[in-house]
Amino acid sequence: MTATIADDGTILQKLSDGQAKDIFRALDAQLNSMMVEALTHGVYTGVIIATLWAVVSSRSRRNDRGPRCILLMNVLLYLLTTIGFSVDWAANARIFIVNGQNFSTVFKAYNNPLPSRIYLVVGIAAAVSTILTNATLIWRCWIIWSCNWGVIFVPVISTTLAVVSKGIMLYHNCADGNPENTVLYAPNSSNWAVIYSSAILATLLWCTVLIVYRILSIVVEPC
Repeated sequence: MTATIADDGTILQKLSDGQAKDIFRALDAQLNSMMVEALTHGVYTGVIIATLWAVVSSRSRRNDRGPRCILLMNVLLYLLTTIGFSVDWAANARIFIVNGQNFSTVFKAYNNPLPSRIYLVVGIAAAVSTILTNATLIWRCWIIWSCNWGVIFVPVISTTLAVVSKGIMLYHNCADGNPENTVLYAPNSSNWAVIYSSAILATLLWCTVLIVYRILSIVVEPC
């Protein structure tokens, strides 16, 4: 038994029931992930606004360069994140609103994404955001460990691996003439996405654990 996708009476493709269910699940996951992303970006916007207000309204720190650097870094990271969010929003609006007349139009829009150069810009913004975030975390870990280069060896390697894997992901997602990039699943890109996420998580956990351990070890030292 098959499910049929038609547009203006023309049969475009025949799918089995299992394939049709997979497509519905993929579209549902796409829409749900966009809703979660919109919610988290709204929370992020609120945090940035609160941070800006706290820094600007603090009279005692107006001449301190530290808060200004942190503020500049936070604003830059927010702008880079907003670039990716805006593109995701535009892509989902095109799929589910502009082409949301029926299942056929939604499916065709899903399999015909935005131009690859747009996703290239988003990928570069994400890579820069990753570098800035991890570099800040690694720098804090390095400072709190009295400039010990040994403690940041692993996070530096992990960050490098994350940037390289992000570049390979961009290649698989933006390479022209590769039919794998226009279907529902892209195994090569997915594999590198796992490596990318794992490398970022490794850097976060490594630096966080070392920073917390260093602080606690100093606090419990006898006077």
